[in-house]
Parts: sequence; structure tokens; C-alpha cells
Amino acid sequence: MPVFKLFWLLLCVLILEGCGGGRQGVLSYEIGDAGVTITDCEGSAEGELVIPNEIEGSPVTSIGDNAFWGCGGLTSITIPDSVTSIGEVAFWNCSSLTSIIIPETVTRIGGMAFCRCYSLTSITIPEGVTSIGRGAFFSCSSLSSITIPDSVTSIGESAFSRCTSLTEISVTPGNASYKSIDGVVFSKDDKDLLVCPAGKSGYYTVPKGVTKIGNYAFYTCNNLTSITIPESVTSIGDLVFLGCDGLTSINIPQTFHSEDEASRLGLDGLWPDGFALPDSSSK
Repeated sequence: MPVFKLFWLLLCVLILEGCGGGRQGVLSYEIGDAGVTITDCEGSAEGELVIPNEIEGSPVTSIGDNAFWGCGGLTSITIPDSVTSIGEVAFWNCSSLTSIIIPETVTRIGGMAFCRCYSLTSITIPEGVTSIGRGAFFSCSSLSSITIPDSVTSIGESAFSRCTSLTEISVTPGNASYKSIDGVVFSKDDKDLLVCPAGKSGYYTVPKGVTKIGNYAFYTCNNLTSITIPESVTSIGDLVFLGCDGLTSINIPQTFHSEDEASRLGLDGLWPDGFALPDSSSK
């Protein structure tokens, strides 16, 4: 009898442990109080994938960190409208992914979520998303258009860096935190320049009245040849111009004319001959 009881006790433990997660098709998942989190996808998965609305009677509410890391054979993914969060590095290096549907229920896109999705040509960030994480679309080199909806209140550094086909970023007029001027993202009050799309080319002049340029704002804008920064700018973040290999000159306030500043800004190759002062009328 004791042996019989021990057998059933061990069986119950195994069953209870199995209730917390499992596998369905190519997907692995965990079940928690808030619903189902997709935690992994087989690396051999390919073609189109539709993530189910629910698993084992519970709604799928989250795409977990690293869930689709390196699933290079997937070309299309549909996320159900039960999902509210896309985790960090969730679709990293899904290099064949050309299409992904994000539902309006999603409120957060995690850092590096779509990093190195080289084949992704367009994506709709739905109304309802409030946060776009750091490097969320980093190196999506085929991405040619993006619109920031009214609901977004936070855009992480380098969110669209190395998106070399992206020539402009649009912001819907009702957004209370950001605005777009000539395809460049600014704070709503026009004081902070935050993101210049990596595909922008030629000569660019920062508008008068801007006082701050954020970290990595021009990172890998390889096609820009010259930039003018007005005297109104008193603060420029670190490595703002790193990877701007096409730059031949920069007109920048005297405060930033030093070898140390050039290095901090990522402009070592331009110092000193490529540095000049902006026109005095650009205050």
C-alpha cells in the first residue's frame, strides 16, 4: 500500500508540473494567471504562422522574450487580438519575415523585438501601443515606411537605427508626445530632436529653436552628406553621429568644437577640417 500511494503521489506531481506549460505544433508556451505566454518556436518553422487565440482554454496574452529568436524560415506571422505585450528580442533575426500583423490590443513592443528582420518591408504599429522599446526595429534594412500612432508615449533609443530604406517617419497629428517634421521625429514642443531616419540623404538642417539632440539620433544615417545645427542647440547626446560615414562637413556651435567632443559625438573622422560654425542667423 505505501508503494501504491507513493506511485500516485509522484504521478500527481508530474501532472501538476505539466499544467504550467507545454507544446502545440512548433510553439512552446507557459500558462500563468494572466494567460498564456509563447516562449519558444522551433527553429525549423517556415512559411506562414498564425499564433492561436487560446491554448488549453486560456487566452494567449504575451509573446515572451526571445520567443522567435532566429526563426529564419518564417515569412509571415499573425498575432492574435488576445495579445497585449511583445517581449524583448521576441523576433530577433527572423530574416525572411516580410509581413507581421500586430493587433490593436498590444500596448508594448519590447526592446530589440524585431531587430535584424531584414526582409520586413512595412509594419503597422496599431493605436493602443504606448511603448516602443530600445532598438525595437534595429537593422530592419528593408523597412520603407512607419507611422507612430497617437497612443505612443515612449520611443527607446535606436528604435529605428540602421533601417537604411526608411527615409521618413510619420507621426499621427493627435500624438501628445511626438511630432514629425520633414520625416524626422521631434518632441511635441519642437525642443528635442529624437530620431532621424537612417535613409535620409543629402543636406539636413536642424530647425531653429531646437535645444537638444538625443542619443544616437542620427546613428548610421550613411546618406547624409552635411548637417547644420543651429546655435539654439545646447545639448547633444552621445554617439549621435556614429556611422554617418557619408558626412563630409558639419556646421555646429562652438561649444562642440574640440577633439574630445568630436569623439563623443562619433565624428572623429571629421575633426577638425570638417567642422564649421553655423551661420549666425541660425540661433
